[in-house]
Amino acid sequence: MKRGIWIVAFAVACGGTTKPGPGPTPPGPAKPIPPAPINVTIPTAHGKGTVATKSFHSDALGVDKDYVIYLPGGYGEDPTARWPVVYYLNGLTGDETNWTEMGDLGGAADAINLPAIVVMPDGDDGFYANSVTPRPDYDACIKDGVGLFTTVKVPAKACVKKADYEDYIVKDLVTHIDTTYATINDRRARGIAGLSMGGYGALALAMRHTELFSAAASHSGVDALFYVGPHPYVSSDKVILEEDVTQWGKMVEPIGGWVRGIFGEDRANWEAHDPATLAQKLEPGTLALYLDCGTEDVFGLDAPASYLHDLLTARKIEHSFYIGPGRHDFDFWRERVKHSLAFFRASFLHEPVPVEESAPPRIDLGETINSEGVAPDMAQHLIEGVVQGAAVCAKKTKATGLRELAIGVTDKAELADVKFFGAAGADAFAQCLVPPPPASTDTVRYIYIAFWIGKGVGATQEIPKAADDLASLCASKTDAIRHPDVLALEHAMSTADAKTKKALLTAALKKAKIPAKKCPLATAK
Repeated sequence: MKRGIWIVAFAVACGGTTKPGPGPTPPGPAKPIPPAPINVTIPTAHGKGTVATKSFHSDALGVDKDYVIYLPGGYGEDPTARWPVVYYLNGLTGDETNWTEMGDLGGAADAINLPAIVVMPDGDDGFYANSVTPRPDYDACIKDGVGLFTTVKVPAKACVKKADYEDYIVKDLVTHIDTTYATINDRRARGIAGLSMGGYGALALAMRHTELFSAAASHSGVDALFYVGPHPYVSSDKVILEEDVTQWGKMVEPIGGWVRGIFGEDRANWEAHDPATLAQKLEPGTLALYLDCGTEDVFGLDAPASYLHDLLTARKIEHSFYIGPGRHDFDFWRERVKHSLAFFRASFLHEPVPVEESAPPRIDLGETINSEGVAPDMAQHLIEGVVQGAAVCAKKTKATGLRELAIGVTDKAELADVKFFGAAGADAFAQCLVPPPPASTDTVRYIYIAFWIGKGVGATQEIPKAADDLASLCASKTDAIRHPDVLALEHAMSTADAKTKKALLTAALKKAKIPAKKCPLATAK
């Protein structure tokens, strides 16, 4: 196959006091709700919406709480008009202002004339669940911040008398909004979304309360509490789940300890609040769901999101799913909120949900080393083909991290060999990138290529040195050889007779100024 042809083929081949929670018994399977139209005409939004901060008293928390509310353009013009509502939840250490001040939610809603009210409550750090662990004395919290997850929080704003954050949202807040604003008090006109901790909360609350919500969206959420690995997620691999909830989150302390305090030591209570467990009880048509996550997410939440995606797919539950370049920050969420708002808009108006294909992860090229005898134009074509193919295969296999390989070509520009290095080795990503080609007996020259996929960006790799790899060749440690010239030498020796093999090795040692006596292979009789 000529160079230009197989390079294209290579590129195409292939993210106070509290009461216990509502009990350890998970709710029964959620039954699908008939998609009958709401007997209320949803108004048409126009112009710029308004954003305001309000407050109300929550019995579940025992304190007053602030929330930010977005009222769509045209709200209030017709006193008979009623509007859908979406609740957008903040993440750990965040508050009610995050979505508008850092996520530009108001601007994103205006851009699509969102025909809905958006409510952004202050969720503190409560994971939107009723905690099994009582909060410390309220006065002590107000005075010294005792019992708060982080000292960043202002005690007067974050201290609560009870920590029933699920009841705070599904009972207190929903009731307050429906009795204060012109809402459509119907589950089919009510959605919930969030980021990180809030993404988890949106899924858990929607799945636990299908009588309240018809749609939910999770941005970079904790979509599967028990998911341990693999990272990156590969659907064909065996999924590892956490068995001992007392060890949950040990790798992300103090977050792990905080969450363990909320859910306690009874695994059944965890299962009753785990989106991945609850999803396996959903029936198609019960909820409209949206998931996304960045491939550079610092917590690796793209893997459990992909796991939940597979669970939903297996149950034939339609959902929107996006994995693409991005970190666990508002640079990612500011862009993605446009998509979740469009998802809710379509859901409320009974329009087709926008279909979005997950973007390939970002590929950052690292070191490349050309073997002697490889023309620069050929090397450039090879490198471009590898990067293009890696983007396709990383998207397909959810691969991330540092990857190293060497491409061997003949002097006729034919693919002769591909070697994959590092811990990943010839995994699913490698098999996707290029199937092992047939061995060639012709002269082979190599190009060494290192690149990072997604969240592996920023790692370092040791640059292969000819002298080091010659020493590995002499010691018959062929799996350690990466330098293209030494790989070419190894290939040449593999096709030569004993005399020629020794001569080739001796010449290479001399060129590298390594005494032949240091190489048993060169001095062997």
